[in-house]
Amino acid sequence: MAFRITFLQKLLSYLVPVTVLKTQSTFNSSLEVAVESGTLVLNAAHSNYSYGSLFKVFKKAFNVFEIDVLKPRTVIMLGMGAGSVVKYIAQKNPSAAIDAVEIDENVIAIAEQVFEIGMFSSIHIIHSDAQVFLNDCDKKYELILIDLFIDNAVPLFCNDENFAIQLKKITAKGGIVLFNASMSIPTETNYPYQYIKKHFKNTSIKVIQGNLVLFASD
Repeated sequence: MAFRITFLQKLLSYLVPVTVLKTQSTFNSSLEVAVESGTLVLNAAHSNYSYGSLFKVFKKAFNVFEIDVLKPRTVIMLGMGAGSVVKYIAQKNPSAAIDAVEIDENVIAIAEQVFEIGMFSSIHIIHSDAQVFLNDCDKKYELILIDLFIDNAVPLFCNDENFAIQLKKITAKGGIVLFNASMSIPTETNYPYQYIKKHFKNTSIKVIQGNLVLFASD
């Protein structure tokens, strides 16, 4: 049964966020489904996970880097969250085969039970640590999306050169990588951009709504 919000909850949400579900997990001390301005979102303790500001960062990044989501036949998202970005691509590009990797089983449950990610047969959810998945992956993807925050921090392995090497390994010829890399604004000589530049021919870096977003392609 689909998750429903009441008229009163929706109305109040234009004044203040209305929490409708609160839980936690091994990876997140707080996971909160809330109604904000009439829309269901998933928030962690200090950041939005899905359907709020995070979703807006990726939508704007597609425009800023001129990424046509109608083109890729194979897509992967490392760090699915509750699925706002992969649902957007599935709606725009129904023929794309989409793999979505998520480490937190409680987040996956919320994606399925609240945000109905299962209604899209083109989305294949993989419950895994992204680092382990990359080490074992032998597929190549035309579009690679990365949003690996645990709350408001990026895992340390993303700052290692091996992460860039693994991304290169799974990137198809002509493929694109889009990496939401930080909520701070370091210079382009900082991690992990220096490694992305080393292993990809075309790279760019932009600050989008306060987030550092990296683009790479071959």
